[in-house]
Amino acid sequence: MDVLNHKSKQSQSGFSLMETLLALAIMSVASLALFQSTAALLRLSDRTINAALRTQDVSVLQKSFNGLVGGLVPAWPKDTSNVFTGTPTRFSGLTRTPLHTLDISLTPFSMTLENDGAGSTLIYRSGKVEWVLKTFPDANAHFSYLGEDNVWRPTWPPKNTPEPGPFKDAQYYDPPAFPLAIRLQALEEPSGKDIVWIAFVNYRDQLPILEDSLK
Repeated sequence: MDVLNHKSKQSQSGFSLMETLLALAIMSVASLALFQSTAALLRLSDRTINAALRTQDVSVLQKSFNGLVGGLVPAWPKDTSNVFTGTPTRFSGLTRTPLHTLDISLTPFSMTLENDGAGSTLIYRSGKVEWVLKTFPDANAHFSYLGEDNVWRPTWPPKNTPEPGPFKDAQYYDPPAFPLAIRLQALEEPSGKDIVWIAFVNYRDQLPILEDSLK
């Protein structure tokens, strides 16, 4: 009877120190694995969210770029400072859909690509407003301008009037005030893919006839 009582007391005494330490070690390993899995999942979630936000930001920015270009209007004949001009790194003129205000008004603006050798920064300016819109890793980002002959040109107005059809009569006309579209092109690193934004100009004017051709 004493032997049975002794064994009963041993069975009710609980875990030994070795068993407790072993259980704590197993729990620690399991907790560490769970923590690492959770941390990896959170990092993946953050990257996914950030990528989605960047995609959304770029989409909104591209839509704003399209609206700005789509709202181009010609300057008054005497307002030579706001006549539309374009180069590979800058274009400027008047738009009825500026980026910095919801007011519909004729607003002078410029859109510039500033290249510093390491990348290109897209900057919008209008009056005292100066907004840095986006930085491209490609230092050779540039604008180009589509003529009615479906040729992209590095500058606008072009040196020669684009031939709009098969009649070869472009020599009798001045170059139009605006191109059909403006393209922003950059190289995305490290993928090597082209980033291309194409915004169409909604304003259409008739080609003005050169005065010399009437003589």
